[in-house]
Amino acid sequence: MPPLLPLPLDDDDNNVVTVCIDKSFTDGDSSVWPTHPRFEREDPQLYLRKLANMWMKERDEVRPGKQYILDQLPEGYVFMSRARQHNPTLRDKYLYGHPSGYYFNSPNRFWPHFCHLMTRGTVPCRCDLCRTGKQAINPDDPSMARLRRKPGPKPKQKVGGGSASTNGVGGKPGRPKTRKYIAEDEEGTPDVFKTLVFKLQERGSIDQPIKEPLSMDWRAQRNTLQEHLTRTFMQHSFIPRLGELVLWCYSFQGTELRFNWSTESFEMYCRKNKKFLGIPEWRAGTVAQTAEEPPILEDIITETKKKFAVNTSGFRIETFPDPNSTNKNLSRQYKYVPLNCIRPLNYWQIFLQGVDPDDYHPSIKNALTIMSSCSVVNKYHFKGVWPDATVYCKGIFIGSELLIRGDGVRLMPRQKSISADPHHQVTDVLVIESIQVKLRNCDADLNSPLLCQSTAVRLVGKAYTLSPKNAYKEPNSIGTPSPLTYEEVIDSFECVGMRGYGKWYRMQPEKHRIQISLDHVVGRCYESELMSLMFDDLSLGLDMEGVIAGREYGRLTDQRLAPDKEWFFGDSRVETLALESLNLEEVGIYDDSRDPKMFRANLRIIDGTANGSDIRDAKIPRTMGRPLAGLIGSSAKSSTFENVGKMSSLVTSALGPLEPSANQTPVDLTSAAASDEQSISMPSAIETVASRVPGTTDVVDGTLLTGQTPSVSSSALEDTPGRVDQPLTPQPPADNSVSKRKRPTVDPCKCTCAVSRDCPRAARDGVLDCRIAPGLPIPKRKHKRTGPKPARESQTFRYISMKERGRLQRSADDVLSLLTLFKSASIAPEIERPGIFKRMRGRVQQLQFYDIDTALPPVLEKFMDPTTGLPAIVHSPNSAVPWDIKLDCEAILLRWKSGDFDPSLLRGIISGDRVRTARRLDSSYKFKRDSIVVGDNGLLNGQWFPLQITTIRDGAHGEIEAGISGRDKIGAVSIILSSAGKGYPDIDQGDTISYCGTRGKDGHISAGTNLLIESQAKRNPIRVLRSSKLPKINPYRPVAGFRYDGLYEIDDVELLDSQTMLHRFKLRRIPGQTPIRYQGEERRPTEREVEEWKAIQNLDASSRLK
Repeated sequence: MPPLLPLPLDDDDNNVVTVCIDKSFTDGDSSVWPTHPRFEREDPQLYLRKLANMWMKERDEVRPGKQYILDQLPEGYVFMSRARQHNPTLRDKYLYGHPSGYYFNSPNRFWPHFCHLMTRGTVPCRCDLCRTGKQAINPDDPSMARLRRKPGPKPKQKVGGGSASTNGVGGKPGRPKTRKYIAEDEEGTPDVFKTLVFKLQERGSIDQPIKEPLSMDWRAQRNTLQEHLTRTFMQHSFIPRLGELVLWCYSFQGTELRFNWSTESFEMYCRKNKKFLGIPEWRAGTVAQTAEEPPILEDIITETKKKFAVNTSGFRIETFPDPNSTNKNLSRQYKYVPLNCIRPLNYWQIFLQGVDPDDYHPSIKNALTIMSSCSVVNKYHFKGVWPDATVYCKGIFIGSELLIRGDGVRLMPRQKSISADPHHQVTDVLVIESIQVKLRNCDADLNSPLLCQSTAVRLVGKAYTLSPKNAYKEPNSIGTPSPLTYEEVIDSFECVGMRGYGKWYRMQPEKHRIQISLDHVVGRCYESELMSLMFDDLSLGLDMEGVIAGREYGRLTDQRLAPDKEWFFGDSRVETLALESLNLEEVGIYDDSRDPKMFRANLRIIDGTANGSDIRDAKIPRTMGRPLAGLIGSSAKSSTFENVGKMSSLVTSALGPLEPSANQTPVDLTSAAASDEQSISMPSAIETVASRVPGTTDVVDGTLLTGQTPSVSSSALEDTPGRVDQPLTPQPPADNSVSKRKRPTVDPCKCTCAVSRDCPRAARDGVLDCRIAPGLPIPKRKHKRTGPKPARESQTFRYISMKERGRLQRSADDVLSLLTLFKSASIAPEIERPGIFKRMRGRVQQLQFYDIDTALPPVLEKFMDPTTGLPAIVHSPNSAVPWDIKLDCEAILLRWKSGDFDPSLLRGIISGDRVRTARRLDSSYKFKRDSIVVGDNGLLNGQWFPLQITTIRDGAHGEIEAGISGRDKIGAVSIILSSAGKGYPDIDQGDTISYCGTRGKDGHISAGTNLLIESQAKRNPIRVLRSSKLPKINPYRPVAGFRYDGLYEIDDVELLDSQTMLHRFKLRRIPGQTPIRYQGEERRPTEREVEEWKAIQNLDASSRLK
């Protein structure tokens, strides 16, 4: 008989009774709890209350009016939630702890097992997990093979067509699925590795390449990844590689990194002043983009002159976030830096020497957390003899570094301690020839989520040593082994400069290979010239202590690492680093746009094996409503894809390229598919267009980061360096029939590319920006009309409305009421000041249209009085007068001080008979200011201009049409944000702007882009004006004209198109300025200004009618 449980405890405060459970018997196992960052612990109140009430009813001890709650869950059980794959904001909650490693998804499912525990096992357990006899597993055990799916997703399909639930519940009877696979992964994609293991058991042996034709990742990356690995293989070993973790700092500010013997630390050294400036502010980061312009050895010491800007010649480094936390905001802190700002993370102890560990940047400890993790790259071959198998890979991430075939890897000494004995120093190097994942005791059970009982990673190759004691000696040989000759060193090592380390000896017979485990790896072997230049020391083990300490730190802090295990094996580098985004693109489980089912359907369409359900799953948008052709009784030709309005690029590649026609008929589609001369190649739907240099391809173990833009044939498109957009010319229908005008289809998914990088339409379409969608032609250049200009009689345009004339005739006291209100505000109670300021604001808005000099000369003196006039308002504290009123008063005051009293919006502008097209600056206007001036040039935040020509008059901008103004050797001094068109993906986020330069031609950078690049190099501030032609979705868009919004600095630049050299610059508003005046009472233009401008426009219209 089981022992009696303790009596329930009453809680009179909330009428809840606490029920104590029997803690002497449990089968809960904490080792099977999931440790992936997707899982978080939850409050088990739901289970505690429901189980308590059910348990009290089972014991017949329920009292009326009482509620019950358990004091705790059974020992070894935990209630956790898991973020969903496609929507991480939603979380599914499960109870873990069952010895099988599987979960309970509700208290009712757990109830039979709870009764089993409370009766100390005297009653057989009838829960789903125990009844089906699940074998014990640990879903996060890194010693196991790669899990084919995580807890909770749909069950795998048996060969016979039946299904088995992960919780042991049989599948629902019904018609079997049309398409069956031997095994599927958690996304429903055919599991090629489980299939190969199943075939290995059937055949006894297997030796074949790995192909995943229905995996979008594999189809997209196989060629691109091979190109990336080849390119990496051809580079120097000291160049940082994509996906690696490095030490970096923002800038050395014209200094170089040297070792200070007095402080025994690496510090910044100024050659000009010949003194040390302290230790740099190091942080750890992920290499998100690598240099396009090949670095040279001198780049490691100082920043050398490059052909391209730093976004092309440098590296994009993103600060590394905490892999144990869901907060990944640190990765948003990134910068393009030259090579001299980067150091290998393995040498962290050397470069951080002299820095207190408490003062380390948080990213450094975050990076050390993953030093005991690894993931393989490009699994390309499967070979085995039952029950063991080997998966061959082309690369592997170990800790912070990427290793590929051909790399030299420094090996741990036989005794992992620093010693003067060369036998105990790092002297051995392995040249990798093969990277293998050993699968031991493979599991061919299709219901099992495991591939095998255990795995082991081995690096295979030839080893060489600097120590004659470790060298291989031929049998019966006498004396010291002979070192490699000069030619043999060159043939043995892919890395150049290895002869500089000393004499090398073989560690095995010439035709033999050795294999090592991950524990023997110290890190990649760099060129001897680099070690001499960076450390003035050719020792191979300078970083050994740092590597060992980093791995020990990672094994203590990495929460994903299972107990008693030394390595965390991730399926990909993204999973290993636990990143949410890379290159500002969501990756892994955080990628909401990832839809494997749609991807597979598109692949079947390309392969010609699609059925009706695949067409539906491909999510090809069609025209809504009843089809116009192909109906019963219709004589019109029909086509399967007749009503396709927009389709994925994968389907497009299967159907053939489309011509840039506005309205294409089925005949047009046929002719377009057959045409090769005017084809526009479309990128893959799963390719992620990075905010980076075109022509590069970055791959992180299945995560594509391509910077390639759609390639466009020269016969179909025309290069255009200017920022002038022309609409596409509609192609005539193929049958020459008159097409009916159709109502345009409104896309329900709103485009927000102009104001955000997270546009839902762009995410849906798989592009970075809707305005640079694949297949979009470059806008044609607008050709100006040539020939003599028609002669016109010019006259100075001057407009004064009847309302204004009435105001000019008002009394002096009425005009001076602004000063009266200012005096009243200074003595009024705090509660009355908002009303006074509102009236003052209205008076200031009217004041700029008063012709004070001619209408009321005595009033001018009072306004200019420094103690009671406009100067007193301008220099008053912010608590006395709002900042926008002070700015508007200062603008009027500056104009009046210069002697300009003309209140007309178009002062200094000459117009002819054709008012709109003949405006030009009056050469006799003496108040025109030079616009090619760096800085604010006397402009005030919010200053408004009705036309672009008036910005030239007041020195705000220097071009009558172009959006970039500046001069050689000065750089750009001002830009205008306007509707640049679909070919220019500008993004306006207020204080941060992504602004495109002008397009070049034949691979040459345009003049406007060069000006911006020069301003970035000189760190010149740039005046930014916003135009009313901005998209209406932009909240910062002025309702009319142009508004000056302050000074910005260029922080970064990226190359979007190598064909037209289209650059996009990231500008940041300089701190300390007043806010942008786009909303509220301080908004510009004011209602009064808009009213005046409309009156002028109405006069223009009436002039044209005469």
